[in-house]
Amino acid sequence: FSPCALPKDGRLGGTIAVFGAPDQSVAGSALVVALKAPLTVGGVKVSALKNEKGDVFPAEDVDVKIVKRWYRNGGAWLSYQGDKRQRMLVEDLIMNDDAAIRVDEATKRNYLRLEYPEGTRYTDVSDTDFAGETQYTRHIPFRDAATLQPVTIPEWGRTQRFLLTFHIAKGVKPGVYRGTAEFVNAGTLPVELNVLPIELPYVGSPYWSTKKSYIALENSMPIPCGRDLAEREATLKRMMKDVRRHQIVHAASLWDTPEYVALAKEA
Repeated sequence: FSPCALPKDGRLGGTIAVFGAPDQSVAGSALVVALKAPLTVGGVKVSALKNEKGDVFPAEDVDVKIVKRWYRNGGAWLSYQGDKRQRMLVEDLIMNDDAAIRVDEATKRNYLRLEYPEGTRYTDVSDTDFAGETQYTRHIPFRDAATLQPVTIPEWGRTQRFLLTFHIAKGVKPGVYRGTAEFVNAGTLPVELNVLPIELPYVGSPYWSTKKSYIALENSMPIPCGRDLAEREATLKRMMKDVRRHQIVHAASLWDTPEYVALAKEA
């Protein structure tokens, strides 16, 4: 969990290598290590990938996010029985904007950036039983950025993880696609995507029946966020697209109402 720890099986300048089949989303990651401080990574530029036959995998089908560290209760993701007596710094959130959450490692506190009409402020959300007016609910004005923002690594030797998700469309031809990922101001890594010559079976969804769910209720569909009905519906459709891309269509509470099914078909 240490922000300065390096993976035992990592290779400096190694290839980001992933594989998958058409109509599937797969991901790989890379750690940027600050050899000077502070180091601001201005963004990640992924080139178009090409295979040996000249077929192109478009750069816009590669989604890049940061993996944000913040504090969770003891046990972190290893158990949903959190120990409130402890706080553990873990890589846990996939985000575009590092500044949307501030983490104070001296006091082990998390602060959300809330954007009110009268101005922006950061609010401490570290206590799970906090009962103040800014307790985390779907109504508070917390927003991540729409696109990847620059992130600053403040200390020498500290790391920042980036997650690269490859959305492989149905019609992508098989082969090994190669290109690069430039971490602006930090360096460039080779990228290799092996698209397999197979078709995965279609996974159906259990409409109106949570009894057929293959995923625990702890991983159920969250209540959609939004300031009005249109925004909540748009949020829901974005989540449904991601669920379909990652084949998690058996999550509980996902297709429980005719309204949800209609929105899913639109998405």
